[in-house]
Amino acid sequence: MERIPLTAESRTASGSGDARRLRRTGRVPGVVYGRGIDPSVLSVDERELTGLLKTAAGSALLIDLTLSGNGQQSPLLCLVKQVQRHPVSRALLNIDFLNISLTEPISVTVHIVGEGEPRGVELSGGILEQNLRTLSISCLPTAIPDEIRVEVSGLEVGDSLHVSDLPIPEGVTVEADPSEVVFRVSAPSVVEEEPAEGEAAEGEAAAEGEADGEQTDKG
Repeated sequence: MERIPLTAESRTASGSGDARRLRRTGRVPGVVYGRGIDPSVLSVDERELTGLLKTAAGSALLIDLTLSGNGQQSPLLCLVKQVQRHPVSRALLNIDFLNISLTEPISVTVHIVGEGEPRGVELSGGILEQNLRTLSISCLPTAIPDEIRVEVSGLEVGDSLHVSDLPIPEGVTVEADPSEVVFRVSAPSVVEEEPAEGEAAEGEAAAEGEADGEQTDKG
């Protein structure tokens, strides 16, 4: 997995007031913590961080984080642990970095991607459903896959593909339930066609005629 360099500025102040001030200047407040270090507050350029997160597309991302202003000699190897966004504008509000070791397994989530068009969709009009879009795994940081890709073209209507069917790279341990359904091809939904306008009118007229006939017979 690619390691992306990122520079952050150390902060001496903290709290909501300082965080608001940073956001007004185009920076995102945050913190780095984890293995072998004391937690440190920091800030990151908003535009740079936005681009980085878009590149990651939600997948695990290894970052060589350099903290300027605190005498740090070498970058910290980190993962983005948590991102807080505004509920309406989706603007970045805060970010947490987790310092990790190259020699210790970590738990992350990666995206699951289906490849190909299922036979049940192409030939029978079925519908491909993806019930699980991310997978919880554990592995060394250097073994984190960008995503888990699986071939779905052989699925017929009624077939399903489970976590146990996914091609898991060597050195990666799955933390999800093996029996959990990832993909399923369901039968096409049957839509009852409404009669055309002329047919509907004829049907109503016939019904009215039958009703009139019944009334005449009774008379």
